[in-house]
Amino acid sequence: MATVSMKTWNSAIETTLSAAPALASSQDFDEISDAIADLPLLQVLIQNWYQSRDSETAQATFSGVRRHFEATFYADFYVAPVSAAAQVSATFMDLIEDVNNILDAQVPFTYFGDSTIKSFEWMAERVVIVYANYSYDVARYTITVRTF
Repeated sequence: MATVSMKTWNSAIETTLSAAPALASSQDFDEISDAIADLPLLQVLIQNWYQSRDSETAQATFSGVRRHFEATFYADFYVAPVSAAAQVSATFMDLIEDVNNILDAQVPFTYFGDSTIKSFEWMAERVVIVYANYSYDVARYTITVRTF
């Protein structure tokens, strides 16, 4: 199995998605602050992770048993305060088009610029998140990456 670094994967996802033209700023796991200054803002954080155990029934290859490892990350795109509904609609749609295009453009064996990521899947939803006592419209992308 490839060496897994969740910090590296987190940063790879943040770096890749921060290329969205509609974004004003982005923050990796070690850059997140207590306040939101520039919108739209991207924050990427790991949500959960899973590793299978070796076993006699595990899938075998010419190089031996393969372990499966996956991690799920939230890529939260803070669009605007909920009170700015008119501004949110256009910005929200522009942002999700940008992000969807970036995700669709990912190439096998170099997903998010990282050769240890063997596959990924994603889903997105619109959520409201309270951050520093303000409610924000957020496009939340749930991205699951895998290696073996």
